[in-house]
Amino acid sequence: MNNSDLLDMDTRARLMQASPKVTAIPFDAAQAGVKALRQYMQTGESHTDLDGKKYWEALLKDILDESSMILEPKMLGQIMRTMGLILWREMDGTHVAWSEEQFKILRKYFKA
Repeated sequence: MNNSDLLDMDTRARLMQASPKVTAIPFDAAQAGVKALRQYMQTGESHTDLDGKKYWEALLKDILDESSMILEPKMLGQIMRTMGLILWREMDGTHVAWSEEQFKILRKYFKA
């Protein structure tokens, strides 16, 4: 042990193993985001992309209006960006697009 180290390596390792598994976006917030997408998909119109795949595109605020989730649009945008979905700004607000396959993957991963 180095004199400048307060903790020995074994104690540091145990602390690392005991640390909470947290991310910038909490898991439950991500689940709420996936549930909001699911609710939007039930009423929102789908589109077909250049490869013939089904996808949805919506304003973040419209997704929240269609869902029972209590999230701020900014938080929903951070969730969608962290999940790797396509986001862009227009005059009316921030839009997001996601495919049916992306949704299936997210739903399975987040058990939503």
